[in-house]
Amino acid sequence: MMSSDESQSDEDFDINDAAFQDDPQAAAEHASLFQRPHPHDDMLVFEYQEKLTLAKDMVLHLRMDVTGLCASQVGCRGADKDVSTATLKRDPEVHLAGRFFVLISPWLSVKIPSVRPNIDPKSLERYASAEAAKMAAQVEVHDHFPKGSKVLSTMGKLTHVEKLFCHCLNDQHSKLTSAAGSLMPFLFTTVSAEAWASWEVQKTDPEATRLRGEEGQIFSAPFIFPPDAEGDPDQAFKNPALVRLFRGIVFGRTAIRPNSRPKGNTLGKLWDIFQATRGMVAYTCCTAAYHLSYDDTFAEDGKGEWEKKLRDDPKCTDAPPEFSYGLMFRSIVRLLHELEATDRVKSILDFWTKVAFDGVDPVVVRTATSKSQQHEADRLFLEMFRADKVVSSATPLLHIGSPDNESDDD
Repeated sequence: MMSSDESQSDEDFDINDAAFQDDPQAAAEHASLFQRPHPHDDMLVFEYQEKLTLAKDMVLHLRMDVTGLCASQVGCRGADKDVSTATLKRDPEVHLAGRFFVLISPWLSVKIPSVRPNIDPKSLERYASAEAAKMAAQVEVHDHFPKGSKVLSTMGKLTHVEKLFCHCLNDQHSKLTSAAGSLMPFLFTTVSAEAWASWEVQKTDPEATRLRGEEGQIFSAPFIFPPDAEGDPDQAFKNPALVRLFRGIVFGRTAIRPNSRPKGNTLGKLWDIFQATRGMVAYTCCTAAYHLSYDDTFAEDGKGEWEKKLRDDPKCTDAPPEFSYGLMFRSIVRLLHELEATDRVKSILDFWTKVAFDGVDPVVVRTATSKSQQHEADRLFLEMFRADKVVSSATPLLHIGSPDNESDDD
């Protein structure tokens, strides 16, 4: 046990190696996500949150281990008869799926069916409804596994694997959100230390309120722009602090330092992440918005504060908020998806790739689309952006060919 007067640098933070001595990969992931904060008083709240998250995680690991041991013993009273030793051996593959899934579709808690749903996950059909979004997420999980893998049929039949998969998903949500919270004070430095240390102070902090924007703002919230270009559509989603936030989440705290190079045991390296995607941009924006607000629950429906009021006072007559993190995520993804072939969106993704993955892999720069497509797409982008919302799912969408099939009508 480490004594209270022992100190560690944020780069060498150890999370009780004994608890993970049989799982070095898990230890590496935990170490990269939960490196110890710098010893400033204003960071004590984040240090407490990290330790609490780790403690909960270790308890869950122990419970799962006990369940697995009981299930593997023939004739064990109360054991789940559906759980076999062969099934338990597939758990690492399920863990891998859980870790991958969180970067594809945050806030979607869905059962993975054994039959692949009939929907193209790359089409705009996935944004037609909440059910379509869930089906598309299920398809992406199906497509992640190598051909012939039995883990999907296992997921569809066994309660044990389904619970394990859901645990991985929810566990990663908690870790990534907590890791982002510990990085925010270093990246959004115009917000006071007192506000970062207390949500009560943050409610009235003028800078946190200004950056977050008014209730329901998505595309015009000041925090998505660089400090010297707020409100400029050409600079939307190009705030370097946001990109460094994502870099810190997947490559560890030390990766946000100037000229740093990601370590090999971080999530970004383990998951082979080397290029920015629409989901990464949307996920980071939603996470930053959450930490700039004072919601007590990072929920898809965004009603954490309202539900807390209702629990404290059942007679509360306040209306639930219209804003939701799920809507924010889908709105950003849909905007970037619909106009993916335009120079404007390519510029956003290339900027994220260059900053977030500097020193990870060569940058892939996309080719420009045709002038006629570019003109129409720019018009639609500005129309959607200035309305601060995405068009209705029932509205016909602009069809833009993939970059590989574009014409050059210069």
